[in-house]
Amino acid sequence: MQLGLYDNYDKYRNTGSSDMPRVRTYLREYVTTSKLTLPNLQATHVGRLAENQYYSLYAGYLEAMFAGAGAEWLYRPFASRVAFGVDANLVQQRNFAQDFGFRNAGIRPAIVGHRPCDPVLDTGWNNVQANLSAGRYLAKDMGATVEVSRLFQNGVKFGAFFSKTNVSAEKFGEGSFDKGVYLSVPFDAFLTRSSNSRANAVWKPLHPRWRRQARRSARVVQPHRHARRSRAALQGRAAAERGFRFHPTGARPGVRRR
Repeated sequence: MQLGLYDNYDKYRNTGSSDMPRVRTYLREYVTTSKLTLPNLQATHVGRLAENQYYSLYAGYLEAMFAGAGAEWLYRPFASRVAFGVDANLVQQRNFAQDFGFRNAGIRPAIVGHRPCDPVLDTGWNNVQANLSAGRYLAKDMGATVEVSRLFQNGVKFGAFFSKTNVSAEKFGEGSFDKGVYLSVPFDAFLTRSSNSRANAVWKPLHPRWRRQARRSARVVQPHRHARRSRAALQGRAAAERGFRFHPTGARPGVRRR
């Protein structure tokens, strides 16, 4: 549960409009309708499918705006700098109050989630990773997202991304295409006890209604302190996470968590 104590959202009067399916442009309605919200409530099962192959199954209220179910598959050869994954989701838009209800906007199938068809490249230089995602987004547009990020030794992650789909620059409007930068900081760096939570900040010049992906609170590939892991570390993590994990609350990962 999340309770807003003070804000100035009463000054937030901008309402998006589009002839495209509205994905994120109801942001004003989601942040102003209710002070008490349930941003995230989901169950996740993570396991090892075969040698170097991992999977997750998840369902619930995945984020503030969408709920549904999905699955993720990851192939990461031992000691390889390249990983490949597929993430497919079936989601529906939630009520503006972020309770247990849904809007009458229909169910949206998408090979998207976070990373549709997802090659991840560890460049081997200063823990810099490159990611290429391609697939169908929540507004039913088709395209790709390119992301480059660096993971520092203390767990802080900084990155930049841009997306291009079959939505024309003219229909997109100002800015021509979706782009932004983000910073993710682990609470571990400031607390005396271990924590999986992170503080996330994203800056985007615009908040388009397409080229958007669904978020959720757990992924097969999570943020880690080093870009590559040993076979024992990967197998140990998969064994530890096998079985159901329940997420009543918790910080959402922000964009493109690994």
